[in-house]
Amino acid sequence: ADPDLLLEAMALREELAEAEDAAAVAALLAKTEAMIGEIEAALSGAFASGDLAAATGLALRFLYMRKFVEEATRRRRQIGA
Repeated sequence: ADPDLLLEAMALREELAEAEDAAAVAALLAKTEAMIGEIEAALSGAFASGDLAAATGLALRFLYMRKFVEEATRRRRQIGA
């Protein structure tokens, strides 16, 4: 996988681990959902232009971000929000 993507995912997980309340987790979720929207738009553009290499990288990034949303949602439930 892309080293930058792995670093980004690790940084998000670190922020999630340090989140002490529901508001901090909600902020991370909002940030990640915004990134997912940007990825979806870029993915659409990559497919439209036939850039399958870019689409592949974006699809992988999308999967990482969706997985993070699932983890953050579980964390929010653990905190009690």
